[in-house]
This record gives sequence, C-alpha cells and structure tokens, in this order.
Amino acid sequence: MRHLLITIVLLVPSFNPLLAQEPVQPADPMRSALASMRRQGLSATTQIVTGIMARAPKEHFPGTAAWIVQHRAALLTIDPNKPPATWPRLDLDKLVSRNPTFWRMVFENYPGDPMVLTLVAGLQMAAGEAYRASDTLRMAIRSPNRPEVIRRTLRQVQGSIGGLLTLSRGRIRQGIALHDKGDLKGAIKIYKAIIASWPQEGWAHFELGQSVRLLQMKKDPKQALAVNAHHAACRRHNPLMWQAWQGSDRTVINGLMGLKLRLLPAWAKMMQGRDLTNAFSDIAAGAQQAGLHQMAIFSAMLATDHRGKYAEGYHALIAKSLRALAAGKPTEALLEAIVKPGRKLFSPAKHEKPAQPK
Repeated sequence: MRHLLITIVLLVPSFNPLLAQEPVQPADPMRSALASMRRQGLSATTQIVTGIMARAPKEHFPGTAAWIVQHRAALLTIDPNKPPATWPRLDLDKLVSRNPTFWRMVFENYPGDPMVLTLVAGLQMAAGEAYRASDTLRMAIRSPNRPEVIRRTLRQVQGSIGGLLTLSRGRIRQGIALHDKGDLKGAIKIYKAIIASWPQEGWAHFELGQSVRLLQMKKDPKQALAVNAHHAACRRHNPLMWQAWQGSDRTVINGLMGLKLRLLPAWAKMMQGRDLTNAFSDIAAGAQQAGLHQMAIFSAMLATDHRGKYAEGYHALIAKSLRALAAGKPTEALLEAIVKPGRKLFSPAKHEKPAQPK
C-alpha cells in the first residue's frame, strides 16, 4: 500500500487559505467563520477520498470501496457553491461513527493512519463540529514517524478552525461576565444568539444551562430537564469539557470519572508529546469509560502504531467499542477478521513506514 504522503501532497497545494477567509459579514462574523470552516472541511474530505481511491484498489480493499460509495452519496446533495447554512445535515453517526462499513475501511488501513483521522476531521468540520474536529486533528498530528510536511498540513487544516473558536469564545466570555454580575437574562440572550449562529457550540450550550439553572430552577423544578439537555448537547459537541459531565445519571457520572482520572491527564501528556504510547492507551481506556467510543478506537490504534505491535487488551477494547457503536452481523464479521490469530486485516509489524526526510 502506498503511503499517505501521496494523499497529503495532493492536499497541500489545493488547501486554499483564501477559502478559510470568506468576506466577513459585520452583522455576524461568527457565521462567516463557521461557513469558511465547513467549506474547508468539505474540500479536505473530498481530496482525501480521492487519495484513498488512488492507493486502495477496489479488488483489494472492498470495505474502502464500499464506504467511498456511501461517502459520495452523502455528499451528493451538498452544493459547495451554496452557503453552508443551506446544506442538508451531514449525519456523522450514519456515515462514520455507527457505520460498520466505515470501520471496515478504517481497519483496511494501518493503525493510526493520519490520513483516515484527517478524513474524519474534515467531515466533522463540514458538519460544524469544530471541537471534535480539533480533537481529532490533535491526535493525528501526534501519529508517529510522519514527515514534517504531513504535520504542517494537519496544522494548516486545524488553523481554519481557530478563527471560529476565537470569535465564539469572545462572545461566550461576554455572557459569562453578565452571568457573574447577576444579569442572567442578558447572559442567556447572548448564549442563545451564539447557538443560533452555530448550533454545535458546546461551550455555549453548557453556559446556557448554567444560567438557566440559576434563573429558573427554584421557580420551576421542571427546568432541570432543560439544564440536562444543554449539558448533554455540550457533551456531544465538546466532549472533553468535563464540567458538562454532571447530574445524577450514573452513566454520566461514570463518564466523568473516565475523563478526570484517565482521559484528560493522558490528553495533557499527549499535547506535551510525552510518553505517547501510554498516553494514547490511557486516552483509549478513559474515552471508552466515558462512552466516547470513536475516540477510544482511534486512540488504541495510535497507541498500537507508536508501540509497533498489538498490546494485551487491544482487541477486547476494540471489540467493546465497535459493538457499542455498530452492533450487528457486519461488525461481528469485522471483529472475526481482526481478532482471530492469523486473520488480522493488518499487522503493525509489517506496515510500511514513511521515508524520512533528508
């Protein structure tokens, strides 16, 4: 299999910084930044799929070929020349997370392949999931033994997310300032305006829940349901924001423990580039405990790539998370192929390493 460097080189010259700098609308610059990020994500994923097709012939990679057909069908109704706000919803659960065909494609590549991670990040960007895309790219940047050109390209893709987050964080801080002064209605108005512009802004959902709690909970206990809904939205769109993992639900409490005790400490090590094999192993375990199964699988694969071999417990972790995401006969067939000795789709000891730059 040819290395992903071919794909990334395809991506570099066509990554257009101007595309990430659409004319700013004074009335709502955040909407413009969101549109730019979504366009950039759509462009990136389209080009990466082209690269996958070049390196993965159908007869040898049936899962990859089948998923590409699904990818094309999902994007067929999206007109990149139209404003992203008018695009039909891109269902990431159906196309990626809960799709056994997607996971077949993933396991036809070697563990920790940053091309696959960048493909996922591009789809997340196109769907407006900036926080999740940023987390995915941070993991991809720290895949081992990659030429600097790849890391530079991944950082460039991530850069198109930064403008949106900067604008949004500035507005949220305005709402927090009003909240702290006791102007809860003013804070709520700001948070709702942010969410109207960007529905996937997890932090805004969390802060909205906090202000609603103080304003209404004593008057109407039913408002607790609204608070829980906003916290759940934050967990979906910005899952590493541990403050949103609160409430009486035992699943949420267990998830908080996974984040605080394993995932987030290991994430800090990953961001510092320290002990990446164990960092990714701990991220995988903590993510699985929190129900973040897609992150758990990718983290376990990255740990495998850093280690150069499968670790004890790898297959059990993969099986548990795959079954949680996409239970059924296709997943069981995939697990049979990757778990049984001698029937692995991929052996990390034999995968092709990239040529080191001179």
